[in-house]
Amino acid sequence: MVQVRFESQFPEPLRCWIVQAPKTWPGPEGWWLDIAREELVEGPPGPGDGAERALGPVDVRELSDVTYLPPVGPVANWWRQELRGRLTEVEAEPIVQFLPGEEIEAGGGVPVVDLTPALLPLRLRQLEEVPPGVHCCWPLIPGLTTSEETCKRGLETLAGAGVAGVQPMAPRLSAVARRALGEMTDRRGYQQLFHDAPPDVCAFASLARKVGLPALLERPACGRSGRALKNRAIASRLHLLGELTLRTGGSVDRSLTFYRAARWVDQATLDVEDLTRTGNLSLVPQLDDESLEEIGLAAAGEASERLARLEAAFFGASKRARSR
Repeated sequence: MVQVRFESQFPEPLRCWIVQAPKTWPGPEGWWLDIAREELVEGPPGPGDGAERALGPVDVRELSDVTYLPPVGPVANWWRQELRGRLTEVEAEPIVQFLPGEEIEAGGGVPVVDLTPALLPLRLRQLEEVPPGVHCCWPLIPGLTTSEETCKRGLETLAGAGVAGVQPMAPRLSAVARRALGEMTDRRGYQQLFHDAPPDVCAFASLARKVGLPALLERPACGRSGRALKNRAIASRLHLLGELTLRTGGSVDRSLTFYRAARWVDQATLDVEDLTRTGNLSLVPQLDDESLEEIGLAAAGEASERLARLEAAFFGASKRARSR
C-alpha cells in the first residue's frame, strides 16, 4: 500500500505559495512539472487494474496551509478528489494540478493546469482547450519551450482561451531527463538544452504581461480571517520582495532578510498592524529597518515604491533572472 506523506517547505510566490508537498506521489504517465520542487518529471507507464487499492489514506490533521496535489492517472483520480475534499475541510487549501485535456472537477482549492504535455512535444493547438479562469504553469526548457516565437504564440492562444494567468518555471533537469529531452529536438535545440544559460523567467513574465496575463498566482487565504488574514497579507508582500529581489539579480542577503521577516510575520500570533502602531516591532530581532519600513507601509494600506521597482524589473525583463 502506498502511504503518501507530506513535508513542509518555505512558501515561494513562483512555486504557487506551496507550503506542504508530498514526499512520494502516484503521478501519471509521461512528462509533468513538479511545481513544489520545480523539477521536470517523467512518469512511468500507468498502473494496471487494482492500483486504486494500493493507495492508503492520508492523515490531514497537521496540514494547515497551501497543500500541493500533483496530477494523477485516471485510476487514482477518485483518491485525489477525496483527499482534496478532506484538505478543504481543514482549511489546508490545495493547489490541484491538472493536465491539458483533463476535466477540471469541482471541489475546493485552486486548480492549476500544467502545460508540459502540450509543450513536450510542441502541440500549441492543445492550449486552446485549457478552460477559462484557471492559472497555468509553463515549463521553460532550453531548446524546446523557450523560443520567443513559441512563447508568444502560446501566450496569445492562452489569452484567447481566457486563462487567469501563466506562471513560468525553469525546472531542474536530471541527467536522465536531459538525455530523453535531447531526443525531441534538433541539433541546435540539443546544443541549447545542454549548453545554454538557465532560461530567463523575467523575459517570459514580460511577454505574459504584454498579452494581459499575470505571471504570479495570488496567495490563497487558507481560511484565514481577521488578524490572521491581515498578517498574511503583510507577510505576502515581504515574500514578494524577497522573491523578486532574487529573481531580478539583486542581493541574496537582501532577499534573505525579506524572507526572514516574512517567516516571522507568517508565524506571528499577535496583530502585526497593532504592533506597528505602538512601535513594538522595532524590538523584534528578525526585522531589519527595510523590512520594518515595508511592514509599516503594508499595515497602513500604502503602496511600496521598492516593490513597484522590483515588479518593473521582473515584468519588464530589464535584468537577467538569477538562476536558483
